[in-house]
Amino acid sequence: MSLKSLPNFKKPREKLFEKGPASLEDHELLAILLRTGYQGHDVITLAKELLKKFSLRDLHKLPLKELSKINGIGPSRETTISAALEFSKRI
Repeated sequence: MSLKSLPNFKKPREKLFEKGPASLEDHELLAILLRTGYQGHDVITLAKELLKKFSLRDLHKLPLKELSKINGIGPSRETTISAALEFSKRI
């Protein structure tokens, strides 16, 4: 199911605006960072696949170049995720 076909209350961005960030599951927060999927995979699927492969703790410790080995994660998404993780470490 594509993100566009989901009702608004199930879309991560809309859910965040309506209920706040604490209401989102990990894959929904990651989907917001990723913004889009890739051919044949919507962003929710991509986020779930990434979190199935790596836990949140694993992502925190993962070397930057490891993320780009995953289908759908290129340099731009890799740096976005890395920056978000570094930002959370600093908090």
